Amino acid sequence: MFIFQLSADKSGTRRKRDGETVRERHLTQKQFDILVCMERNGNVMTQRELAEATRMSLGSVNRTLASLGEMGLVDEKGLTGDAY
Repeated sequence: MFIFQLSADKSGTRRKRDGETVRERHLTQKQFDILVCMERNGNVMTQRELAEATRMSLGSVNRTLASLGEMGLVDEKGLTGDAY
């Protein structure tokens, strides 16, 4: 189970919740905005469309998608199951 939090700290911590280990994922505001935008728009958007919709530069979108990919939340097809 994952819990998402907006945070300046990108590290993940583990804690117990109802006897279950929960891994927290800390998202930056840009990461959160990209994920929300992708979810709201049917997960089919180009980087340029994401940049326009989020008012980020194309470079910021590219770097943010790369970091979300490293977290396993997006891949070349869009949002992964971990993003939900």
